[in-house]
Amino acid sequence: MQTYQETNMDRSDHFSAASSFSESTALDSAAGSLTSSFQGFSEQTEIHSGTPAQLGAYRFQLSPLQSTRSMLMQIERDGETIINAPLPLQFAKGELRSASIRIRGAEYLLLAVSSASRAIQSSKRWFAMFRADGSKVCATPVSGALAAIVPTGDGIALHFSGGASMKIRV
Repeated sequence: MQTYQETNMDRSDHFSAASSFSESTALDSAAGSLTSSFQGFSEQTEIHSGTPAQLGAYRFQLSPLQSTRSMLMQIERDGETIINAPLPLQFAKGELRSASIRIRGAEYLLLAVSSASRAIQSSKRWFAMFRADGSKVCATPVSGALAAIVPTGDGIALHFSGGASMKIRV
C-alpha cells in the first residue's frame, strides 16, 4: 500500500517543521544511507563540521554552537550569505548531504541529514528544500527509511522503503 502526501509549506523560518510525515518501516541498513538517497543527482556533496564544502555556487560551513550543543549551518551562494541558522538539535551531528536541482528553470537546494543519535539514526531524517536565494520551500523531519529523492515535473518526491512517498510541489 502506498501513502501519498502533497506538501506546500510555509516560509516562517528556515528550520521549523511546518509539517511532518511518518511511516513505520524496518530500519535502514548501512546501504540505505542518505548517500543513496541523492544517487541520481549530478551535483551533490557531503558536509562535515569544521570543513567548508562547495557545491556549484554554494559554499557550506558547519560550526558547533556551544551554548546549545547544536550546529550552525551557514550557506553562501556566490559569496552572499543566504542561510545562517542552527540545525535542529536532534540532527546537529548527523551526516548532512546536499544536492542542487533545476525545476521548471529555477534552481533549488536540497538538504538531508540523519539523526545525531546512533540509536535512531537509521530511522529519523530531516529534509529541507530552499530556493537559490535561501528562502525556504519546506523543512520537515521524516521518520522511516528515506530510500530515494526523485525529481518530478513540478517538484520532487521523497520515497521511503516500504512504499510510502511524499511529494513537494514548487
